[in-house]
This record gives sequence, C-alpha cells and structure tokens, in this order.
Amino acid sequence: PLVYVPFWLQIHDAPIGLFSENLAKLLENFIGAFLEYDGSNLGRENRNYMRVRVQIDVRKPLRRKKQVMSNGVCSYVKFKYERLMLFHFFCGCLGHNDSYCDAKMMIGSDFIEMG
Repeated sequence: PLVYVPFWLQIHDAPIGLFSENLAKLLENFIGAFLEYDGSNLGRENRNYMRVRVQIDVRKPLRRKKQVMSNGVCSYVKFKYERLMLFHFFCGCLGHNDSYCDAKMMIGSDFIEMG
C-alpha cells in the first residue's frame, strides 16, 4: 500500500526571523521527511509563507499548527497542504470523508480538533 506521499506544504505565520530553510528542516520530525525548500514565495505580493515539500505518512492525521519559540516568544506556525485529495477535516486523516470516519463514529458528534 501507498504509505508515504510527497506534498507541498505552506508554512504560515512564522516569525520574521524564522522564515528559512532551517525552520523547514526543524519541523521535519513533526510533519514528515523534508524533501525540498521553495523560497520564491517570500516577500512576493501577499505570499508571506514558506513553501516546502515533505514526505508524509498518510496513515497519520495531518498537522495543522506547531508552537515555535523565537526570541523568547511563543507563537504558532500554521500549515496548509496543497492539492489534498480525499481529506476529512474532523479527524485530519486522508482517504475518507464525512460519510465514513472511525474517529467520528467512536465519539459521536462531539467536536475534536485534528493535529
């Protein structure tokens, strides 16, 4: 079965000093294996995000945000995945939608935040 899939990932809201390939590599264990860095979006029009290609284990829920520390201040960077196909926002997993979700069936209609 297909377990690891490469995705382009946008990293938003990073503190100015952290917009670098180093941040992308530091997030590797949290997101997935780092493959490539695309810094061409930085500072262009309204594109204030980093773009990286990562190899993700699709059996695990996708992450939406990560707390980072910069100059003693905690903040969150947010992740947006490009060109996701079948994805369920409730549990954060790929491969199914609202009509079939083990996590949603187990807890009923209570809300949980993915990632």
